Amino acid sequence: MKVDLGIWNSIFSVPTCIVDDHIIKSGSAQLKVLLYLLRYPGRDVPVEEIAQNLSLSCADVSDSLNYWICEGVILDNNINNINNIAIPTFKVIETEKQDDLDSTSSPALDKLKIINESSQDLSLKTTKKFSSSPGMAPRLTIKESLERIQSDENLKFLMNEIPKILKRSLSTTDIVVIVSFLDWTGIDVDLALMLINYCASTDRVSAKSIEKEAYLWADQGINTHEKAEDFIRENLNLIKVQQEVIYALHKSYLTIREKAFVKKWVLDFKYNIDMIKLAYETGMTRKGEKDFSYVNGILLSWYKKGIKKPEEVRDENGVEAISEKITKIKNKKNSNQALKAEALTSFSLEDLKAKIKN
Repeated sequence: MKVDLGIWNSIFSVPTCIVDDHIIKSGSAQLKVLLYLLRYPGRDVPVEEIAQNLSLSCADVSDSLNYWICEGVILDNNINNINNIAIPTFKVIETEKQDDLDSTSSPALDKLKIINESSQDLSLKTTKKFSSSPGMAPRLTIKESLERIQSDENLKFLMNEIPKILKRSLSTTDIVVIVSFLDWTGIDVDLALMLINYCASTDRVSAKSIEKEAYLWADQGINTHEKAEDFIRENLNLIKVQQEVIYALHKSYLTIREKAFVKKWVLDFKYNIDMIKLAYETGMTRKGEKDFSYVNGILLSWYKKGIKKPEEVRDENGVEAISEKITKIKNKKNSNQALKAEALTSFSLEDLKAKIKN
């Protein structure tokens, strides 16, 4: 008698960590590539074969494989150069076998063992220079980047955290860019986490934008937690005020020039949205002028006089606070409009009564 298990006659195992740790943060291409490797354990699987059978490009397969490398699931056996891209050829081997599940036994992969014969005796040196110019930073190769990740537990931890922060997987280019600027600037892992979280909070999730911010930090000497916290707090407040300016001044967006003015008012003058609105309304009241350069002149004048609050602002004669004056003008304007509306309503009713009588 024979039990026909159907499709269960031929099965292979998947490590539990793939579901527990990667099912959400990994992409569909990455999962497809890994499943393909698990389907053929113990043999070299060329990148071209994976790409052809999964209808993916070699670059996509390479990115997917490098994701699993960074996660410590697999590692390249040797490096081939295909289309000027460093693409590894991988070998997945089984290290342990489960007990037979039934009469139809199948080898199981409890885990994937890392293989890297080419880098066993490689001595890694971290540059640890502190440069503010991205053009000065040499780009590591993907092989060098992966070797640095594998040799540094802190860096490996960081590279595992980045996809969670950015809510996307890392491509080969991402890995090279991130490891290269970390290697060149010498930013430690804790500071790098603050940097990347800050970039993500401002919707800058590309590796190039994070790199640009990293060199800005290096240029400004932001190399401690305290300095990073101060910088992040100031700049998040700046972004908040920029949004408030857009809303308060009824603008759809701010130009680069206008953003520069707002940055000066917030970071240099330490003014909030109330002072900026007051200066804008003052310009409109005096000359009907709403250009930011005119508003800047008003705020600069107040800043030089040590004026910090709207209540401290006085008109030319020093008699009445401009904020109060502007409020009175607005109230008078609203009152006139209300009187006109009331007169119009009264006239309409009287006119209607007269017509009814006639």
